[in-house]
Amino acid sequence: MSSTFQSTIGTGAQSGPRQDEHDQIPQSLDAVITRCESFSPPSFIDTALSFRYDIPETGYKYWLSKCKDGAFPHRRDISPVELSAQLPNVGLFEVNRSATAPLNLYCRIAGDNIEQVYGKMHRQFIRECLPLEQATRFDCYAAAVLLAGAPIRISGKVSHEERTFKDAEMMAAPLATDDEDRLQIIVFAEYQPVS
Repeated sequence: MSSTFQSTIGTGAQSGPRQDEHDQIPQSLDAVITRCESFSPPSFIDTALSFRYDIPETGYKYWLSKCKDGAFPHRRDISPVELSAQLPNVGLFEVNRSATAPLNLYCRIAGDNIEQVYGKMHRQFIRECLPLEQATRFDCYAAAVLLAGAPIRISGKVSHEERTFKDAEMMAAPLATDDEDRLQIIVFAEYQPVS
């Protein structure tokens, strides 16, 4: 599948104070996967896309249905009307293509079920609304999508505010935009009690 998502993570000059080790985003998909597995509790990223829950699988099928001629769907191809049943579980995130870590991830949209888990995120920068460790997780998830240049599956226990009694599964996929400097990632998330 063709893509305009050639990652430049960490290739620009870093401005401001020296980064803390927790801010570092690995430069390869394998390294991001390893980093996510080192979190407590761990997060697991894969590109096999074997979903356990309905919403991430539905989101993946929807994303695929919007791919035309081997290209990623454009943000304008995503219809809230078509996704009305899934909207509480949909997030839309934006990242600057040339960003160095931290990625300065911006949450353009967060459905109600996502905000029930993480608190208010809608129209906020992730590092301004979440604790550092959680924001770093989100940076790693975004980096994984950029480095894979394809949809990914994210799974594991919810780590935010001791909510480890919930399992999370997410499908995160790239969207094309008109702004070459900005990339968007659509997320379909489902949370279930740990079985």
